[in-house]
Amino acid sequence: MAKKDFAFRYPLRVRWAETDAQGVVFNARYLDYADVAVTEYWRACGLRLVNPDEPLEFHVKKATVLWNAPIFPDEMIEVMCRTTKMGRTSITKVVEIHGATEDGSDDLRAEVELVSVFVDLESHRPMPFPEWIKDVFLNFAEHIEESDTRLMGKIGVSIKIVVFDQRDFEFAVELDQLLDARGTRYWPKHHRYLSLGNVYPPKLNQETLKQELDPEVESSLIPTLLQNYKYLLEDFCNDRRLSEWVFLPQLHVLVWRNVAGV
Repeated sequence: MAKKDFAFRYPLRVRWAETDAQGVVFNARYLDYADVAVTEYWRACGLRLVNPDEPLEFHVKKATVLWNAPIFPDEMIEVMCRTTKMGRTSITKVVEIHGATEDGSDDLRAEVELVSVFVDLESHRPMPFPEWIKDVFLNFAEHIEESDTRLMGKIGVSIKIVVFDQRDFEFAVELDQLLDARGTRYWPKHHRYLSLGNVYPPKLNQETLKQELDPEVESSLIPTLLQNYKYLLEDFCNDRRLSEWVFLPQLHVLVWRNVAGV
């Protein structure tokens, strides 16, 4: 398959501890990468959110690794996962490991096929898994097919929200929860940014655009912006609901005519 065939992908950087004396990733590590891909894929599907109190246990019955090309230390890779088959008690997933490319082209290093069996936690014997599990994977696939996934999971893609008032901040919280429930690892946590905008309404309209800025407005503009910046910084950036977002120390000001020198 190709990258375009996967709705879910997750970026990783290869650590030196994952390589061997030959200077390449040790063969057993490919299954580690596959495990990360499956874990984040399930998280993106929201599998643990649908019925959080219901026991959920899959055992890997079969794992096949098809090696294609070496992976090197400190290299950026992308692991991608999709469900290819769902039976009565088992589910088959394919994980592909690609080198991260700037243009998003394929760079296949290895393919891993995993067959997992749903088991009873006490007997550890196979048992039919609930229909809601199938629905989770099917709904995720349908949701992604209806979306534009060209930017999802690409290296360097980020989300930045500029907060101008409380409504914008609450939207950031809502979006954060939505990403964690649905598309959480398309944009990893360290690719989410929060920046602040001024809440000062400029006293300008189409007529005053052609005139000099009102001296009263000009004299109060910068102090007002700084005051609002401090207010937003203290009130919003310490909110634990967005504690894992990165705060960008930027002030976004909407300026129609910058005669005030802002």
